[in-house]
Amino acid sequence: GILLLYASINYIIDNDITDCFHCGIEVHASDQNYIFNNSITSNEGYGIDVDGCQKNYVYQNIIKDNYYGLFIPRNSNGNVIYHNSFINNELQAYDACNNTWNCSYPSAGNYWSDYNGDDVNWGENQTFNGSDGIGDPPYDLPCEHALDKYPLMHPYGITKLTITIQPVLFHQRKRDRHLGWW
Repeated sequence: GILLLYASINYIIDNDITDCFHCGIEVHASDQNYIFNNSITSNEGYGIDVDGCQKNYVYQNIIKDNYYGLFIPRNSNGNVIYHNSFINNELQAYDACNNTWNCSYPSAGNYWSDYNGDDVNWGENQTFNGSDGIGDPPYDLPCEHALDKYPLMHPYGITKLTITIQPVLFHQRKRDRHLGWW
């Protein structure tokens, strides 16, 4: 995996981290780092571990089939986590601190494979009729105060496309004897 220890203003981008014994990405006592567009899968411990860190950005990652998807145990505040896809982790995420788990509406939060909410409304408070790809009730992380206010209904970057085919009337033209056209 990758370990940042007392290292600030770094970019961990475009990595495929899989089958690590303890952790895919560990960030300890490191501030203002960007963990972006990584695939972090099938690690026996943590997908990402953020401990004693401030103002880190964790976004657009696939965090799949780990024991803990993202683990924030202590002294880590002001981190921003959004547009990640948490898929089939034993425990999707844990946050014992004060961090932000989404962007403002309509940018949204994260995808959670165990999210059971509906998407029948839209708007900043999800009060207007019509879906917007964001779950109506927030995703409540299994810890005291962490909440993804705008959970995505589909993994980030994957949208549900609906195509409606309308019947079209064709005009049949008479054949022009000289040119062979219809």
